[in-house]
Amino acid sequence: MSRRIQISRNRSISHYVGVYVGRFRDIFSEELFCLRIPPNLLTILGVLCTMFAFYFLVGGAGDRIGRKNRTEMPAYVNESISSDISASMAGIYAGVLIFIAGMFDIMDGAVARRANRVSRLGAFLDSCFDRISDGLIFLGIMIYYLQHREIRYAHWYAILSVTALFHAELISYVKARAENFIPDCRVGYWQRGERIGAVLVGLFCGHIETAVAVLAIFPFFTVMRRVVFAVRQITGASHRGLSVSFRETDPSKDIPLKYFIRGSWGYDLMTIINLVLIIFIDIRVFHVFG
Repeated sequence: MSRRIQISRNRSISHYVGVYVGRFRDIFSEELFCLRIPPNLLTILGVLCTMFAFYFLVGGAGDRIGRKNRTEMPAYVNESISSDISASMAGIYAGVLIFIAGMFDIMDGAVARRANRVSRLGAFLDSCFDRISDGLIFLGIMIYYLQHREIRYAHWYAILSVTALFHAELISYVKARAENFIPDCRVGYWQRGERIGAVLVGLFCGHIETAVAVLAIFPFFTVMRRVVFAVRQITGASHRGLSVSFRETDPSKDIPLKYFIRGSWGYDLMTIINLVLIIFIDIRVFHVFG
Protein backbone atom coordinates (compact mmCIF):
# COMPACT_ATOMS: atom_id res chain seq x y z
CA MET A 1 0.00 0.00 0.00
CA SER A 2 1.30 3.43 -0.84
CA ARG A 3 2.45 5.71 1.94
CA ARG A 4 0.56 8.99 2.30
CA ILE A 5 2.11 12.39 2.85
CA GLN A 6 0.24 14.59 5.28
CA ILE A 7 -0.21 18.29 4.55
CA SER A 8 -0.23 21.10 7.08
CA ARG A 9 -2.82 23.76 6.32
CA ASN A 10 -2.69 25.51 9.68
CA ARG A 11 0.41 27.70 9.59
CA SER A 12 1.11 28.76 6.02
CA ILE A 13 0.29 32.12 4.47
CA SER A 14 -1.54 30.52 1.58
CA HIS A 15 -3.80 28.71 4.04
CA TYR A 16 -5.06 31.99 5.47
CA VAL A 17 -5.39 33.52 2.00
CA GLY A 18 -7.42 30.49 0.96
CA VAL A 19 -9.69 30.86 3.99
CA TYR A 20 -10.51 34.50 3.21
CA VAL A 21 -10.97 33.82 -0.50
CA GLY A 22 -13.30 30.98 0.43
CA ARG A 23 -15.36 33.27 2.63
CA PHE A 24 -15.58 35.86 -0.14
CA ARG A 25 -16.65 33.15 -2.59
CA ASP A 26 -19.30 31.77 -0.26
CA ILE A 27 -20.82 35.19 0.45
CA PHE A 28 -21.06 36.20 -3.20
CA SER A 29 -22.16 32.78 -4.40
CA GLU A 30 -25.02 32.94 -1.90
CA GLU A 31 -26.07 36.31 -3.31
CA LEU A 32 -25.86 35.03 -6.87
CA PHE A 33 -27.89 31.97 -5.90
CA CYS A 34 -30.59 34.19 -4.39
CA LEU A 35 -30.69 36.15 -7.64
CA ARG A 36 -31.25 32.84 -9.46
CA ILE A 37 -28.28 33.36 -11.76
CA PRO A 38 -27.44 30.03 -13.44
CA PRO A 39 -23.83 28.85 -13.04
CA ASN A 40 -23.48 28.26 -16.79
CA LEU A 41 -24.18 31.96 -17.37
CA LEU A 42 -21.27 32.83 -15.08
CA THR A 43 -19.03 30.50 -17.06
CA ILE A 44 -20.03 32.16 -20.33
CA LEU A 45 -19.52 35.65 -18.88
CA GLY A 46 -16.03 34.63 -17.83
CA VAL A 47 -15.16 33.58 -21.37
CA LEU A 48 -16.61 36.80 -22.77
CA CYS A 49 -14.45 38.85 -20.41
CA THR A 50 -11.40 36.92 -21.60
CA MET A 51 -12.36 37.64 -25.21
CA PHE A 52 -12.40 41.37 -24.49
CA ALA A 53 -9.09 40.95 -22.64
CA PHE A 54 -7.69 39.30 -25.78
CA TYR A 55 -8.51 42.47 -27.73
CA PHE A 56 -6.56 44.63 -25.27
CA LEU A 57 -3.67 42.15 -25.10
CA VAL A 58 -3.27 42.26 -28.86
CA GLY A 59 -3.36 46.06 -28.73
CA GLY A 60 -0.99 46.61 -25.82
CA ALA A 61 0.07 43.62 -23.72
CA GLY A 62 3.65 44.90 -23.47
CA ASP A 63 2.95 48.63 -23.34
CA ARG A 64 4.63 50.61 -20.60
CA ILE A 65 2.34 52.66 -18.41
CA GLY A 66 3.01 56.40 -18.07
CA ARG A 67 5.28 56.94 -21.05
CA LYS A 68 3.66 59.77 -22.99
CA ASN A 69 5.87 60.37 -26.00
CA ARG A 70 8.45 58.80 -28.24
CA THR A 71 11.39 60.66 -26.70
CA GLU A 72 10.94 58.63 -23.54
CA MET A 73 11.27 55.24 -25.20
CA PRO A 74 13.38 52.81 -23.14
CA ALA A 75 16.64 51.25 -24.33
CA TYR A 76 15.09 47.92 -25.30
CA VAL A 77 13.34 49.54 -28.30
CA ASN A 78 15.31 49.79 -31.51
CA GLU A 79 16.17 53.51 -31.75
CA SER A 80 16.19 53.44 -35.54
CA ILE A 81 12.43 52.86 -35.62
CA SER A 82 9.92 55.37 -34.32
CA SER A 83 7.26 53.82 -32.13
CA ASP A 84 4.75 54.83 -29.51
CA ILE A 85 4.13 51.39 -28.06
CA SER A 86 4.32 52.64 -24.46
CA ALA A 87 1.49 55.16 -24.56
CA SER A 88 -1.51 53.03 -23.59
CA MET A 89 -3.29 51.45 -20.66
CA ALA A 90 -4.25 48.36 -22.67
CA GLY A 91 -2.32 46.00 -20.41
CA ILE A 92 -4.12 47.29 -17.34
CA TYR A 93 -7.51 46.96 -19.02
CA ALA A 94 -6.65 43.42 -20.05
CA GLY A 95 -5.56 42.58 -16.51
CA VAL A 96 -8.79 43.90 -15.01
CA LEU A 97 -10.87 41.86 -17.46
CA ILE A 98 -8.84 38.70 -16.80
CA PHE A 99 -9.29 39.25 -13.06
CA ILE A 100 -13.08 39.59 -13.49
CA ALA A 101 -13.09 36.46 -15.65
CA GLY A 102 -11.27 34.65 -12.83
CA MET A 103 -13.94 35.76 -10.36
CA PHE A 104 -16.63 34.33 -12.63
CA ASP A 105 -14.63 31.11 -12.88
CA ILE A 106 -14.52 30.84 -9.09
CA MET A 107 -18.20 31.67 -8.66
CA ASP A 108 -19.71 29.32 -11.24
CA GLY A 109 -18.68 26.18 -9.37
CA ALA A 110 -19.69 27.65 -6.00
CA VAL A 111 -23.13 28.63 -7.30
CA ALA A 112 -23.57 25.20 -8.89
CA ARG A 113 -22.81 23.52 -5.56
CA ARG A 114 -25.14 25.89 -3.68
CA ALA A 115 -27.95 25.20 -6.15
CA ASN A 116 -27.21 21.48 -6.10
CA ARG A 117 -26.68 21.62 -9.85
CA VAL A 118 -23.21 20.11 -10.03
CA SER A 119 -22.97 17.80 -13.02
CA ARG A 120 -20.36 16.06 -15.12
CA LEU A 121 -21.48 18.06 -18.12
CA GLY A 122 -20.98 21.35 -16.27
CA ALA A 123 -17.52 20.30 -15.11
CA PHE A 124 -16.61 19.22 -18.64
CA LEU A 125 -17.76 22.50 -20.19
CA ASP A 126 -16.03 24.54 -17.50
CA SER A 127 -12.77 22.72 -18.21
CA CYS A 128 -13.13 23.31 -21.95
CA PHE A 129 -13.81 27.02 -21.47
CA ASP A 130 -10.76 27.29 -19.20
CA ARG A 131 -8.57 25.93 -22.00
CA ILE A 132 -10.11 28.40 -24.45
CA SER A 133 -9.44 31.27 -22.04
CA ASP A 134 -5.81 30.21 -21.58
CA GLY A 135 -5.39 30.11 -25.33
CA LEU A 136 -6.85 33.59 -25.80
CA ILE A 137 -4.56 35.09 -23.17
CA PHE A 138 -1.27 33.75 -24.47
CA LEU A 139 -2.16 34.09 -28.13
CA GLY A 140 -3.06 37.74 -27.49
CA ILE A 141 0.36 38.34 -25.96
CA MET A 142 2.08 36.53 -28.83
CA ILE A 143 0.23 38.55 -31.49
CA TYR A 144 1.23 41.78 -29.75
CA TYR A 145 4.92 40.97 -30.14
CA LEU A 146 4.50 39.77 -33.71
CA GLN A 147 3.01 43.18 -34.47
CA HIS A 148 5.83 45.07 -32.75
CA ARG A 149 8.98 43.81 -34.43
CA GLU A 150 10.69 47.08 -33.44
CA ILE A 151 10.98 45.77 -29.88
CA ARG A 152 14.32 44.11 -29.44
CA TYR A 153 13.91 40.32 -29.32
CA ALA A 154 10.18 40.60 -29.96
CA HIS A 155 10.29 37.22 -31.74
CA TRP A 156 11.68 35.63 -28.56
CA TYR A 157 8.84 37.03 -26.47
CA ALA A 158 6.37 35.62 -29.00
CA ILE A 159 8.07 32.21 -28.71
CA LEU A 160 7.97 32.41 -24.91
CA SER A 161 4.23 33.17 -25.06
CA VAL A 162 3.56 30.10 -27.20
CA THR A 163 5.72 27.98 -24.91
CA ALA A 164 3.78 29.23 -21.88
CA LEU A 165 0.54 28.28 -23.64
CA PHE A 166 1.96 24.84 -24.46
CA HIS A 167 2.79 24.24 -20.80
CA ALA A 168 -0.61 25.52 -19.64
CA GLU A 169 -2.44 23.09 -21.91
CA LEU A 170 -0.09 20.19 -21.16
CA ILE A 171 -0.34 20.57 -17.38
CA SER A 172 -4.13 20.31 -17.60
CA TYR A 173 -4.00 17.44 -20.08
CA VAL A 174 -1.60 15.35 -17.97
CA LYS A 175 -3.83 15.79 -14.92
CA ALA A 176 -7.02 14.92 -16.81
CA ARG A 177 -5.44 11.89 -18.47
CA ALA A 178 -3.77 10.64 -15.29
CA GLU A 179 -7.04 10.81 -13.35
CA ASN A 180 -8.46 8.19 -15.69
CA PHE A 181 -6.18 5.78 -13.83
CA ILE A 182 -5.54 7.32 -10.39
CA PRO A 183 -7.83 9.25 -8.02
CA ASP A 184 -5.94 12.55 -8.03
CA CYS A 185 -2.99 14.21 -9.77
CA ARG A 186 -2.90 17.75 -8.36
CA VAL A 187 0.80 17.72 -7.48
CA GLY A 188 3.03 20.53 -8.69
CA TYR A 189 2.87 24.27 -8.16
CA TRP A 190 1.64 25.67 -11.46
CA GLN A 191 -2.09 25.08 -11.41
CA ARG A 192 -4.35 27.38 -13.43
CA GLY A 193 -4.85 29.92 -10.65
CA GLU A 194 -1.09 30.37 -10.26
CA ARG A 195 -0.59 30.78 -14.01
CA ILE A 196 -3.34 33.40 -14.30
CA GLY A 197 -1.96 35.13 -11.21
CA ALA A 198 1.48 35.39 -12.82
CA VAL A 199 -0.05 36.95 -15.95
CA LEU A 200 -2.00 39.47 -13.85
CA VAL A 201 1.06 40.53 -11.87
CA GLY A 202 3.01 40.89 -15.11
CA LEU A 203 0.34 43.06 -16.69
CA PHE A 204 -0.18 45.30 -13.66
CA CYS A 205 3.59 45.78 -13.18
CA GLY A 206 4.32 46.30 -16.86
CA HIS A 207 6.58 43.23 -16.84
CA ILE A 208 4.55 40.83 -18.97
CA GLU A 209 7.77 39.67 -20.70
CA THR A 210 9.12 38.44 -17.37
CA ALA A 211 5.81 36.74 -16.61
CA VAL A 212 5.74 34.80 -19.89
CA ALA A 213 9.41 33.87 -19.43
CA VAL A 214 8.59 32.45 -15.99
CA LEU A 215 5.58 30.62 -17.43
CA ALA A 216 7.63 29.29 -20.32
CA ILE A 217 10.25 27.73 -18.03
CA PHE A 218 9.03 26.77 -14.56
CA PRO A 219 5.71 25.04 -15.42
CA PHE A 220 7.74 22.43 -17.32
CA PHE A 221 8.73 21.04 -13.93
CA THR A 222 5.07 20.75 -12.92
CA VAL A 223 4.43 18.79 -16.11
CA MET A 224 7.27 16.40 -15.30
CA ARG A 225 6.22 16.19 -11.64
CA ARG A 226 2.73 15.10 -12.67
CA VAL A 227 4.01 12.63 -15.24
CA VAL A 228 6.43 11.03 -12.78
CA PHE A 229 3.82 11.03 -10.01
CA ALA A 230 1.23 9.37 -12.26
CA VAL A 231 3.72 6.77 -13.50
CA ARG A 232 4.69 5.86 -9.95
CA GLN A 233 1.07 5.62 -8.89
CA ILE A 234 0.06 3.54 -11.86
CA THR A 235 2.99 1.14 -11.60
CA GLY A 236 2.50 0.85 -7.84
CA ALA A 237 6.08 1.78 -6.94
CA SER A 238 6.64 1.82 -3.18
CA HIS A 239 8.79 4.76 -2.13
CA ARG A 240 8.50 8.28 -0.68
CA GLY A 241 5.93 10.50 -2.33
CA LEU A 242 3.81 7.81 -3.91
CA SER A 243 0.47 9.39 -3.01
CA VAL A 244 -0.73 12.60 -1.46
CA SER A 245 -3.46 13.18 1.10
CA PHE A 246 -5.32 16.47 0.66
CA ARG A 247 -7.08 16.37 4.03
CA GLU A 248 -6.28 18.59 6.98
CA THR A 249 -3.85 17.01 9.43
CA ASP A 250 -1.56 17.66 12.35
CA PRO A 251 0.13 21.05 11.72
CA SER A 252 3.50 19.66 12.83
CA LYS A 253 3.61 17.36 9.79
CA ASP A 254 4.43 19.44 6.72
CA ILE A 255 4.44 18.20 3.18
CA PRO A 256 7.89 18.07 1.53
CA LEU A 257 8.88 21.19 -0.39
CA LYS A 258 8.98 19.42 -3.75
CA TYR A 259 5.19 18.92 -3.88
CA PHE A 260 4.20 22.61 -3.62
CA ILE A 261 0.62 21.90 -2.57
CA ARG A 262 -1.55 24.92 -1.74
CA GLY A 263 -1.54 25.49 1.99
CA SER A 264 2.05 24.32 2.52
CA TRP A 265 5.16 26.35 3.26
CA GLY A 266 6.73 24.99 0.09
CA TYR A 267 3.91 26.59 -1.88
CA ASP A 268 4.38 29.91 -0.07
CA LEU A 269 8.12 29.93 -0.78
CA MET A 270 7.56 29.25 -4.47
CA THR A 271 4.94 32.01 -4.63
CA ILE A 272 7.28 34.56 -3.06
CA ILE A 273 10.08 33.65 -5.48
CA ASN A 274 7.82 34.05 -8.49
CA LEU A 275 6.39 37.36 -7.26
CA VAL A 276 9.87 38.77 -6.71
CA LEU A 277 10.97 37.69 -10.18
CA ILE A 278 7.98 39.20 -11.97
CA ILE A 279 7.65 42.41 -9.93
CA PHE A 280 11.31 43.43 -9.68
CA ILE A 281 12.89 42.06 -12.86
CA ASP A 282 12.29 43.54 -16.30
CA ILE A 283 13.98 41.19 -18.76
CA ARG A 284 13.71 43.73 -21.59
CA VAL A 285 16.10 46.01 -19.70
CA PHE A 286 18.58 43.21 -19.00
CA HIS A 287 18.65 42.06 -22.66
CA VAL A 288 18.75 38.44 -21.55
CA PHE A 289 18.86 37.16 -25.12
CA GLY A 290 22.24 38.68 -25.86
